[in-house]
Amino acid sequence: MRERFYLSHVRAAMYEEFLHLQHGSSSVVEYHRRFLELARFARTLVPTELAKVEKFVAVLNYEARKALTVSKPKTLKEAYLSVDDLYRVQQLQRGSFELAKKRNENGGSHNFKKPRQDFRARIAPTPPQGSTREKSGDQAKTFACRKCGKEHVGKDCHGFAL
Repeated sequence: MRERFYLSHVRAAMYEEFLHLQHGSSSVVEYHRRFLELARFARTLVPTELAKVEKFVAVLNYEARKALTVSKPKTLKEAYLSVDDLYRVQQLQRGSFELAKKRNENGGSHNFKKPRQDFRARIAPTPPQGSTREKSGDQAKTFACRKCGKEHVGKDCHGFAL
């Protein structure tokens, strides 16, 4: 029946496309759909269900292949469902990382408590700027840092001269 509806050059083109099919940037759903469409034209390439699973998994990213190696799906449907679940979890994870990153960039969210300052940390009183302290016979200027409260000799926390 395929011979009646598809010309030989169309079948050959579909077979060739199946040979070089890549997951790429398409979604798992789109990749699976295209895989099923083209697999019909390459029955000699993927004659068994296990061969279909191997071809389907072969072009996925490393994490997906690793997960499927552990779960060892026996059917294409099992492989597809496992990969789809994995990608869904990865998207959720990426979304939560990006949300946390935005919170950090924007100074935090008002919905969450800000971390309390360590009650044991002591902030040194700020001496008047330009006060002097003797250090091994030399006169060196010391300042209480506005960030950490410690005294840095002529420098701030980052080592820059004051």
